[in-house]
Amino acid sequence: MFRKVTGGVKMSHSNQEVLGEKGKLGMWIGLRGKKILNGVKLTALYISIKLRIFVLGSLAVKRRSLKVILPVLFVAALLAPAGAKAQEMGWPWNYYGLTFQISNESGDDFAPSVASNDQIYLILWTRRTESGYDVYGARVTKAGRLFEKDQGGFPICSAQNDQMFPKAIWDGRNFFVVWEDRRSGVRWDLYGTWVTADGQVTVPDGFPIATGRLTNDYVSPCLSFDGENYLVVWQGKRLSRIYNLYFTRISIEGEILDDRPVPISPSLRDQASPSVAFDGENYMVVWQDKRSGTFWDIYGARISPDGEVIDRKAIPISIEKRESGGNRWKPDISWNGAFYYLVWVNANDLGQGALQGKRIGPTGEIYDLFGFVLQDNNEAAQTFPAMVWDGQDHLLIWEDSGQGNAQIYGISIAADPNDVIKSERRLVSIYGYDNAAYPAVSSNGEGVLVVWQATGPLGNWNVYGQFLHRYQVSGK
Repeated sequence: MFRKVTGGVKMSHSNQEVLGEKGKLGMWIGLRGKKILNGVKLTALYISIKLRIFVLGSLAVKRRSLKVILPVLFVAALLAPAGAKAQEMGWPWNYYGLTFQISNESGDDFAPSVASNDQIYLILWTRRTESGYDVYGARVTKAGRLFEKDQGGFPICSAQNDQMFPKAIWDGRNFFVVWEDRRSGVRWDLYGTWVTADGQVTVPDGFPIATGRLTNDYVSPCLSFDGENYLVVWQGKRLSRIYNLYFTRISIEGEILDDRPVPISPSLRDQASPSVAFDGENYMVVWQDKRSGTFWDIYGARISPDGEVIDRKAIPISIEKRESGGNRWKPDISWNGAFYYLVWVNANDLGQGALQGKRIGPTGEIYDLFGFVLQDNNEAAQTFPAMVWDGQDHLLIWEDSGQGNAQIYGISIAADPNDVIKSERRLVSIYGYDNAAYPAVSSNGEGVLVVWQATGPLGNWNVYGQFLHRYQVSGK
């Protein structure tokens, strides 16, 4: 079933050797740690896998210690774009039920993600176990009921060593799940499997999607689906210490369609934190990029369903040209049927953080020359943005670290190509515990589910969720 298909997109030998100096993404600028039960620590994993997107280098997971490293980011004060007027809209969401707990283990469950079809949501997370870290999941109905047999979560991959940071997408038949996997004991590879709507894991412990060479890690996967094939994008090291972005295509039946990982825009500088969406014709991949040598900027490129990189030199979406300026980190992209909405963390050396955005057309044209500020709270840092389109508006959520106790906030953004129309910000984690972090969001067309990690009553990390609906829905 998991047969490699010959042909496809090939990568030249010169492209495989992404040369350059030792990776220097260790951006320990104002990092703040969060304690987990028994003083466990997660040391500097590698770049931009959300909880540690600003740390690049050799991975050192320590079995008896876990510290989720979260950055204190910075803010940039950029003017609204020419032709874009910031206007207010009403908050269109109702809280559907109370914040609820999805995982309830005495250990640590963290780094959640979520995907949905029209009936259920699949929530994924990383769990600390006695043998390492594994991937777990649980299903919730669209009416907000956790399936009884999913109480506490079910294992998706518990192979030897560590499996972490899963992502999933619904393909019309099953949920396709990918994650980072260190079962080799020497490096991080990418594995995947399917989870049915009934909660069955079709390939226990998964199958290999992409495996690195020697100690060259493949990390930070994201994925999309074009109706026939999946596109999995990640950052990886190949024959160097520089991280660049790569992709591979996988058929819905599990065939690897590319002979080897395909580079998107080879560079001698680091690239990190990819996000991808499909617009019905092509994929758009965005990422943070340090090709300038000074600042992190935001770049993008389109990839066809046939595996052709349309923008090999990459599209400069938001770049810092000043000698003294700010970095741009952790982009997230969402397609609304007409154009892409892109958001990222904008930063400078003032010690504050804000969320900035741009609109991008399907052929790569950028609608907003200077970008616009979507959220700027001078009293807190806004980090880890995530965005979803529900068929009417975009919902943008993020972690807001005001007054030392992070919580999850959101705004609604209209799909207007001319004006920036957004709601006031609202607290989403209304009944959660302290230190709400690392949010994710998915929509089933009727409402959305926002999930995040937070410290529970025992001081350990657990996964929580909150439904937001426009109207009352039916369902079990």
